[in-house]
Amino acid sequence: MASKILKGLQRLTSQRLFGAKYSLQSYPMLDAQIAADPTHPLFRRQQEKRERLKNTLIIHSIIPKSVAKHATVRNRCRRRLTEAARVALLAQGYDLHGKPIEAQSSKGEKQKSLAGTLLFIPHIDVIIADWDEICGQVKRAVDHFVAIKKRGPTGGVPRTPAPYKGEKSTTWGKKVFVRYDWRKKEEGQRS
Repeated sequence: MASKILKGLQRLTSQRLFGAKYSLQSYPMLDAQIAADPTHPLFRRQQEKRERLKNTLIIHSIIPKSVAKHATVRNRCRRRLTEAARVALLAQGYDLHGKPIEAQSSKGEKQKSLAGTLLFIPHIDVIIADWDEICGQVKRAVDHFVAIKKRGPTGGVPRTPAPYKGEKSTTWGKKVFVRYDWRKKEEGQRS
């Protein structure tokens, strides 16, 4: 099921300690065999979990064995990343599940809850990193996620901006960027 979750996520940031992906929808971790089989005894419990976590912020950490061989080290990395995300969300005015701590923001407007998924995929450097470095990088990723969430689903970030116009166009997703073809300009100048 983790592969299905990874397909639904977009790249948020890539830092020295971890890579981060996000989605504006909540994707809880579910067992694929149980979630697909309605005759399984735990199927109803998985459905209830999916409904309960539908409008919350879900923070996952997928730590491969290439980062650390021992499960205790991987669990420590997971706990540190989750705690750093909690501290960063607290600074933004949200709890770990994306619910606003105060009913109203400082500007007098009512804050909405954050619903979505944040996925951290740490690199091997996260094992020996100090707490302040982890907090700083996680805070940047969380701030970026909150900014995207406040902008809304229509305000996407273009992957590559088009610096200039030309004849050749390339499409990425729904946006069309026009690229300049250097060879045609050089041929035109020489003629």
